Amino acid sequence: MKKLFLLATAIFTLLSCSKDGEGTVADEGTVINLSTATNTVVVDDLVTVQLTSSKPIKFIQVSSDNINFINASGLDATSRTLYFTFDKIGSQTKYIRITDENYKIVTKSITFNVIRNNTIRIKGVIVNSFYNINQTWDPEFSATEPNRLADVYVAFGKPQLEFFSTNNIIYKSWYYSAIKENQGDLTWDLTNESLYFRQNSIIQFSLADLDSQNAINPLIPNSDRLVYLDFTTYIATKPSTITFDFPLDQLQFILTVDWQ
Repeated sequence: MKKLFLLATAIFTLLSCSKDGEGTVADEGTVINLSTATNTVVVDDLVTVQLTSSKPIKFIQVSSDNINFINASGLDATSRTLYFTFDKIGSQTKYIRITDENYKIVTKSITFNVIRNNTIRIKGVIVNSFYNINQTWDPEFSATEPNRLADVYVAFGKPQLEFFSTNNIIYKSWYYSAIKENQGDLTWDLTNESLYFRQNSIIQFSLADLDSQNAINPLIPNSDRLVYLDFTTYIATKPSTITFDFPLDQLQFILTVDWQ
């Protein structure tokens, strides 16, 4: 009799659990989808990706390495258009991380094949002159010591999107070279740096001294501390070397490039 009582109790418990579970829908999680017109794109061309979510989105984050994410402002929607440009050729992946209305996080990626087409590649830089060249930039050294000279690096900037709007295209740092201590030979081989940009782009060029205290001293004396490089006048002839001369800034340098 005791066994029958235990069996009946167990059956009743199972039935009660089943009944209690009726009408409770399991949380299947948020499903996100990413779609684009084409996965083959050209360097610096605008790429549009449509994000849709099965649940309202609180936050969106974007990353190129699945480690460092850039945040978007909060929103309560199930879709969002994202915008990208790419400056490296080959396979490039973007990682999209969303936080849903229940503050659960879902990440999905989309991969593009980035190709060269009507682009320029920077292969090298030779600086011939800059403001206060061969003069003292580190005053703690005497006038005869080479350490007084500038420790020089070059940098490039290019216009880039902010992922979430086409109305916010700003110039961002794109590349920093190695430092030439005590001026060095002021020559940089950039063949392996994958510095591609569209032929009709205008890019930034800057030159600076990094002193022993890690302070940056601009070597271009204008208010922007940089110059803008326009390549449109060279598209017809496509020269392999271009000399840029800015007399007011006492700046002259040569870029070695190739065209496609």
